[in-house]
Amino acid sequence: MSDLLRLYGLGANAMFAQHKRLATSGNNIANAATPGHSRQVVQLQSLGGNGLGSGGVFAGSAMRVSDPLLTLRERQADAAFGFHSEASRALATTEAELLTSSRNLPATISDFFAALSRVTASPSDEILRRAFIEEGVALTRAFGSISAGYDAMQLDADQRSRELVSEVNRWTSELAAANRAMSGAGSPDPAVADRRDLAARNLAELVGGRARVDADGMMRVVLPTGQALVDGHRALQMRMSGGGASGQPPTFELVDGLRVDAMPLPTEGRLGGLLDFRMSTLDGARVELDALAYDFATQFNQVHNAHAGLEDLVPRDFFVQPGQAQGAAAGMQVSAEIVSDHRNLASRSGALGPGDNSGLLALSALAEQPLAAGGTRPFTAEAIRMMSDLGAEVAGSRMQEGIAAERRHVLAGFRDAVSGVSLEEETFLLSEAQRVAEAAMRFVSVVDDLLGHLIRTL
Repeated sequence: MSDLLRLYGLGANAMFAQHKRLATSGNNIANAATPGHSRQVVQLQSLGGNGLGSGGVFAGSAMRVSDPLLTLRERQADAAFGFHSEASRALATTEAELLTSSRNLPATISDFFAALSRVTASPSDEILRRAFIEEGVALTRAFGSISAGYDAMQLDADQRSRELVSEVNRWTSELAAANRAMSGAGSPDPAVADRRDLAARNLAELVGGRARVDADGMMRVVLPTGQALVDGHRALQMRMSGGGASGQPPTFELVDGLRVDAMPLPTEGRLGGLLDFRMSTLDGARVELDALAYDFATQFNQVHNAHAGLEDLVPRDFFVQPGQAQGAAAGMQVSAEIVSDHRNLASRSGALGPGDNSGLLALSALAEQPLAAGGTRPFTAEAIRMMSDLGAEVAGSRMQEGIAAERRHVLAGFRDAVSGVSLEEETFLLSEAQRVAEAAMRFVSVVDDLLGHLIRTL
């Protein structure tokens, strides 16, 4: 009789194992579209034995199916995609801003010299002279508009950086919480492990760095600088200062309770890509714009000062002379004396009369002289070069973003093959587990009948 009773246990274990398989497949199907979910499987182990009632099956806990090397490569791909995606977005916004009709600098410079050429043909014509001065005002507005656009883009980049820092801190807290939930657990919850891996991938996309799982089962995240961002149960908080309306470049710190450590500017992930745009591309474009505005105003003023207006010989600047290159684009203006009285436009040599156009010819000749970019290009050519360089940078960034996106797509395919949920496969496993469970139930029913017959017989 004892052997028959042991057969009850054998059948019950079989039913329990198949119920666990059913639950696991059901969980996989329910989470097939859940971000970060890794397929789970139940490992069945034969208990062996050769006596009546011995043997059977043992069903362990549900296990995640994952590949640590593939996970590492995915995080690296996330960091590269984040960097190029954020940089590409910022660059495309800059290009769109500079190509608007009101800010198209090469066209505005060309219009300025075209209006000057028309005055040259009729130096005393008041309408043409006023029209040229208006083109000068339009030119200063174009420089100022672009400079203001750069200021707005800098503010946007700093605000976006703060948003990204907040996301970093959210995911570091999530990862540390997952570490706490998994610490000391004999059999870690696969769902918690999924959340931890998802947090690590999001951190990689945001700020790069490296994540590893140590022998104690805790995941640690280290920035490219070697500073820890997550260390077991501890989540350090990133803090950004400066930037925005302060006029100071942004700085970053890592806060761990009462301890505050300075950290270099992030160089990887979305935050790295945005800061690279802000500190390199945007600041470089601002320096070039200011240099062009300074050269334009200075060179034009030198020639204008050497010639006379229609009614006196007083030397005058056409533009308000900037004191230095920095800020020259934002402060560029046509002199109030020129705006208020067209006769102050220097059009002649001091020795000749009002019909002389030698001053206008000398000013017009500046259009083709290499006076910009350290005396290497004409003004219009330098403006075109600035735009074309930006366009080339945008194209290059988009290409890198596309390469990074394709790499992520390929790795996602590998991950699906290893850890993804196949609805067809899970449906088959459900059906198989159901059939085995039904057979186990019949087995228990047969044992029950035998045991009942034995009892009645005795």
